[in-house]
Amino acid sequence: MSWPRVLAAIMLLCFWGGGPAAAQRLADSELAQIRAGYADPSGLTVSLGAVMKSYVDGSLVLESTMTVNAAGIDANPQLGAGANALSPAALGALPAQTGAVLAGDGGTTSFLHGLSDRGLTNMVINTANGRDIVQTTAVTIGIPNLPQLQQQAALAGFATQLHDMLGTSLLNAAPR
Repeated sequence: MSWPRVLAAIMLLCFWGGGPAAAQRLADSELAQIRAGYADPSGLTVSLGAVMKSYVDGSLVLESTMTVNAAGIDANPQLGAGANALSPAALGALPAQTGAVLAGDGGTTSFLHGLSDRGLTNMVINTANGRDIVQTTAVTIGIPNLPQLQQQAALAGFATQLHDMLGTSLLNAAPR
């Protein structure tokens, strides 16, 4: 599915679904690091960003940031302290663009992150013992004038209903 279609589906959910009930607002300083945008031909602007973070025993091992804009998708990985990047050969045909490995007691812990037009994926492969592994994914969608857009959509729906009611009334009132 293409990004414009994904964004259109998200916008429909926001307009008519009221958006997520437990949405968490990010600070402007956080958004500034992950903000991107897409504008459709009508001028509707949508920003989309994602951040995946992988931790072992409370320490960040791999962080991948993705932004979407009219030019495409920009994904940037950052390794945490003590982590080694997986080589392109090690990633092979896996659905990931980046990976990190961290040695541990009795083995290793490997993380794979994939951020692309096909979606967001992550994977953990662990052979180490006694590890506390946490992965988080935060997706941020911004529509600058969402309340006004919702109001316009509601008015357009009302106008359509009014048009249909008047048309039905006129048909029913016509002499037979």
